[in-house]
Amino acid sequence: TDVPGCLRALSAEAAVRAFPVKIDVAGIAAWQYDPVIDGYVHAEAPLATILRGAHNHVPFVVGVNAEETSRLSPAITSEAQYQAIVLALTGGNQAVANAILAQYPAANYPTPRAAYVALSTDAKFVCPARAIARAAALGQTEPVYRYLFAQPLDNSMLLKPLGAWHGIELFFVFHVLNVAGYVPTMGESALSDQIEGYWSRFATLGDPNDAQGGAPVWPRYEAKSDPYLKLKADATSAEAGLRTAKCDFWDMLR
Repeated sequence: TDVPGCLRALSAEAAVRAFPVKIDVAGIAAWQYDPVIDGYVHAEAPLATILRGAHNHVPFVVGVNAEETSRLSPAITSEAQYQAIVLALTGGNQAVANAILAQYPAANYPTPRAAYVALSTDAKFVCPARAIARAAALGQTEPVYRYLFAQPLDNSMLLKPLGAWHGIELFFVFHVLNVAGYVPTMGESALSDQIEGYWSRFATLGDPNDAQGGAPVWPRYEAKSDPYLKLKADATSAEAGLRTAKCDFWDMLR
C-alpha cells in the first residue's frame, strides 16, 4: 500500500477531517505526546538525535509552563478517581502506579486534580525539557537556555486558578493580552515587554540577554546546576534546579 501517495492525494479538507478532534496534552488518551518516528522526516526520537550530536548545532531555548496540563486535565473529584487514572496511564501496572503516586500523593496538593496536573506537567513537559537541555548543552558549544513561564492571568477569576497552562505564554510573546476583552495587569504588560526583549535579542544575536543590563540575566544552561529563567510578572529571576527530585524520578522510571 502506498501510504504516502494516498495521503498526498487527499484534499486538505479530507486530511483535516480525518485528524483527531482533540489533541491530548494531558495524558488521558495516551501517555506520550511525541513526534511520529516515520523513518523519513524523523528517523529517530529527537532526543536520540541530540544525544548523538547529529542535530543542528545552533543556540536554542527550551522551556515549559508551570501548569501545562491544567486546562485539559479531567475533572478529578476524588482520590480514588485520581489513583484509577494513574493506574490506567501505566497500562495497569500497579507497582509503577504506586511509585508515581508516592511521588505525587493527593494529600500534598489542594485537590486530587491538582496532583494530576503536577504529575502530568512534570512527566510530559518539565522533565523531558530538562533531558533535551542536558543533551544539547553536553553535545554542542553553542549556548542553550532554559525557562519556566509561571504567570497566570491575574485579572480573570475563571482562568487565574488554572495557572500557567499550555500555550498561555504565546499571548505574552506576541503581546496580545487583550484577547476576548481581557484587561492585563500592569505587571503582565511589563512581563510581555520583557519577554519580547528576550525573544527578539535571542533571534537576532543568539543571546537573549540585554547588554545594557535592563533585564534580569538569563543564565546559560549547564547540566550540573540546571539553571533557568523564571518568567513571572514583577518576579522574573534566574533560578536553578527545576523540580530536580521529580525529574530524577521520571528519568529512573523511563
